[in-house]
Amino acid sequence: MKKVAKNFPAKIILFGEYSIIIGSQALAIPYHNFCGHLACNEINNEDNESDESRPQTLLGFYQFLSANSALAQELDLPRLYEDLQQHHLYFDSTIPEGYGLGSSGALCAAIWDGYGRCIENDSLLRSKKRFGMMEAFFHGKSSGLDPLVSYIDTPILMKSEELILPATMPAVSADDYQLFLINTQRKKSTGHYVKLFLERYSQDANFKKECDSILIPTNNALIESFLAATKDGAHERFCDLFFKLSSFQINYFDAMILPEFKALWEQGLKTQNYALKLCGSGGGGLLLGVAPATRRQFIPKEALMLNPIAL
Repeated sequence: MKKVAKNFPAKIILFGEYSIIIGSQALAIPYHNFCGHLACNEINNEDNESDESRPQTLLGFYQFLSANSALAQELDLPRLYEDLQQHHLYFDSTIPEGYGLGSSGALCAAIWDGYGRCIENDSLLRSKKRFGMMEAFFHGKSSGLDPLVSYIDTPILMKSEELILPATMPAVSADDYQLFLINTQRKKSTGHYVKLFLERYSQDANFKKECDSILIPTNNALIESFLAATKDGAHERFCDLFFKLSSFQINYFDAMILPEFKALWEQGLKTQNYALKLCGSGGGGLLLGVAPATRRQFIPKEALMLNPIAL
């Protein structure tokens, strides 16, 4: 392992949860409030380590990587095994697990940084696919987006499965609108809710029609307006689209919204003071909200402000 361990940030999918599965764009950003790095614990005390961080989990991860011939060629697995066995390697992380903040993605990024072999002319797409194979150990299937965002520490715009680009965050301020997060204080199971969505999308013709005709276009236009902050009317259009997406989710993603947050959600839409949306798969974790500049005083008191410039 490298002597100086690099920190890898958490990530937030701002836009594109669920719709990315059926072909929409997505925008993901590094979130520096939480991070993690590889470390060695010579006394092998695991009391304060999370499930993903524990040496026995990393040993299972090592075995998983070893069984994948493509990954085994690109990683220095003998050195990883030596650090696991002799130095009790673990992932020292502040990223909460079960919140959709990319805890396993940051771990994959750290492992690749510490043990990946130099790949000439590596591309974002190839890196994403590699990270997808690595993170499959934790989730069964992974797009690779979470580890990629954490690894390059740069916002990523995913326009399609085969087209991913670095994104520049908009230069806006609270005088334009205010983004905020709400912590539900509840862990979630991403796989469970993704399964629910896919089952409904494949079995409910009306739901599929609404997703294809409303959800995807609204999401893509929302991302476009967010990134085009300097254009005339972009701020107003962004807020309008955010409210539209919020309304769609409260109507069609009922199972993903915790009951104790539905009144807060509906109140924002009714008063037009703010709007909430899922920030990830729902069922817990974080909610993302926006308030127009003239309605900032109505932002829920439990919210954590996000400065768009610093995202």
